[in-house]
Amino acid sequence: MERRQSSPPVRTRRGLMLFALSGLAIFLALLPFWIEVWPTLQVVAQTAYPAGRHNTGGGSALWQIFAGPIGFFESEDRIPPDFPNICEASNFYPFWPLALLGVVAGRVRSRMAIAPSIVALTVIIAVLSLYCVVRLPE
Repeated sequence: MERRQSSPPVRTRRGLMLFALSGLAIFLALLPFWIEVWPTLQVVAQTAYPAGRHNTGGGSALWQIFAGPIGFFESEDRIPPDFPNICEASNFYPFWPLALLGVVAGRVRSRMAIAPSIVALTVIIAVLSLYCVVRLPE
C-alpha cells in the first residue's frame, strides 16, 4: 500500500497545463503517422470479414465468472461441461474482490489513503464484470 507522510500542496493549474502540453506533444508526434496510415485504415474499414463477430456482452452467468479456482482441479480429460474449452474455465478473476477487501481493511485499520490507481483498476474490473453478465443494447 502507499504510504504518504504528508500530502504535497495541490498545484491544479500546473498539472492541467502539463497534461495539456503532453497531449499536444503526443498529438504532434503521431500526426505524420496518422496522415500516412489514413488511406489504409479507410480500405480496412470497408472490408467485410467472413468470420467477423459483434459482441454486446452478457454471455456469461455470474457463477461462470467466479468459478476460476476450480481450474486447479482440471486436466485435459476433465473439463467443466459448461465451458467450451479448458482455457475459459481456468482463471483467477474471482480474487479481485478479496484483494479489494484487503485494501479496504488496510484503509480502515491503518487510516492510509487508497491510491488512485487502485480505485481506477477497481472501477475498470467492476465495469468489465458487468459487461460479462449484462447484455448491452445494440
